[in-house]
Amino acid sequence: MKMPTGETLVQKMFVHLNLRYGNKEPFLMGCDMSSHGYTCLGEVEVSYVVPDCNVIEKAVESLEKQIEQERADSHLKIVALQEKIQNLLAIGHDKDEE
Repeated sequence: MKMPTGETLVQKMFVHLNLRYGNKEPFLMGCDMSSHGYTCLGEVEVSYVVPDCNVIEKAVESLEKQIEQERADSHLKIVALQEKIQNLLAIGHDKDEE
């Protein structure tokens, strides 16, 4: 995949605020998110230089981060299920003592 590395590109962005959480620092998004609770302050054009990088390497890094997140999410689900099991076993144990 050929990247235009070193080139200066111009992109339309939207300036937003997230006032729901008291954040008064504006930030950029690629689309108008006002229908999702953000306050859109308007459009700007942003110019940037495309960084020189190995696209395949960056894609692999991204996938590895996704795997890491899936592992963390799965761990939390497993812990919650184990807690339910322990709660059920405790209820059964309490009945045996009566």
